[in-house]
Amino acid sequence: MSPPTDDLKKALSQTLDHHVKVESELKSSRHQVEAVEEKQRHLDDKHHALEQDINAIRYQLERLRVEREGWKVKADTLIEQLSETTFTLDQVLKTLPDEACPHEWQTKLEQTINRIDRLGPINLVAIDEYTTCLKEKSI
Repeated sequence: MSPPTDDLKKALSQTLDHHVKVESELKSSRHQVEAVEEKQRHLDDKHHALEQDINAIRYQLERLRVEREGWKVKADTLIEQLSETTFTLDQVLKTLPDEACPHEWQTKLEQTINRIDRLGPINLVAIDEYTTCLKEKSI
């Protein structure tokens, strides 16, 4: 029979070996967890960036939809106004010069509107008074 200290030493040695083995496995597992967490952070960052891109695209798409609706309303209005005249859209398009530039025309239209606005309101009574004065002088 071996002395109890030898048995204890042997048990202690086995326990220490087991402890070292468990510590090694724990360390390896921690490294794996850290690697997975790092990969998760990277994927979360990527996901966040993609969500921002998606939101930007959604915003742009909605802006384009609104813009398209605005152009549709303008086109419908122009077609309605054209239908109130004796012209057809084909006739108007055929008479447009090749160098026609809608942007330039819009700019000129805005300038004309600004000039009219600067004139201020028109006194319609003044026209009648002028006509009356002319009649009185000719009598």
